[in-house]
Amino acid sequence: MIFEQKNADFPCSIKGFRCFCFVQFSVQNRVVFDAKIALIERSGNVNQKMLRRIEYRDPDTGYILRAKERFVDVQWDEEKGYLFWNRKAHTKLFNDVDFPDKMTFADRGRMATLAKKVWRDTNMLAYRGNGGIKPYGIEHIAKVIKTEKRQAYNFVEKMIRLGMMAKVKVETDGRQETHYYLSPIHFCSTNRINLNLYLLFREQLDAVLPDWVKIEFMKKKNESEANE
Repeated sequence: MIFEQKNADFPCSIKGFRCFCFVQFSVQNRVVFDAKIALIERSGNVNQKMLRRIEYRDPDTGYILRAKERFVDVQWDEEKGYLFWNRKAHTKLFNDVDFPDKMTFADRGRMATLAKKVWRDTNMLAYRGNGGIKPYGIEHIAKVIKTEKRQAYNFVEKMIRLGMMAKVKVETDGRQETHYYLSPIHFCSTNRINLNLYLLFREQLDAVLPDWVKIEFMKKKNESEANE
């Protein structure tokens, strides 16, 4: 591996950006440029980004066969500091969304504990087991929130009634499974709401989504039903 850091012009094809410096490293025929760049907004504010350019070159001639550019997060910002754990799985809470009045503090603690068991960007309670991703059942939920199975069942049913959770039965390899999801209004592990998640929590989401988004989801729903 060759590693080199320079102050130089960056071969950036995106307009409106000014480069400060770049870091170049190469592995075989793959050359990567990381450039700290600045988007100068109309207000005068400077929005720092990192642009990564990957070039695939002919190993004999050095000719660029293809190249692609994408934004990556700036790990260090002189004013804001270090970008902490930006690639780790996480679940967001929104400050302006309160919990339902009928949720006790014990309920909130249990939901916060379950939120750590959401599988990546699905908002579904799941874990990696033998043969792939496995959904959490009531017995798994009981272990996580440290209650008996009957208490866990009652808790989940209460959360479903309050719109904090949803369950759906699906056919998988000839057997039926129950999948449990958390409401993205309160605990969100993704930046995107897909059709499945929208339909599970439509009542809550319709209250906060723009009308044009709801129309797009209905189009997707109709297309999906037409293709079945």
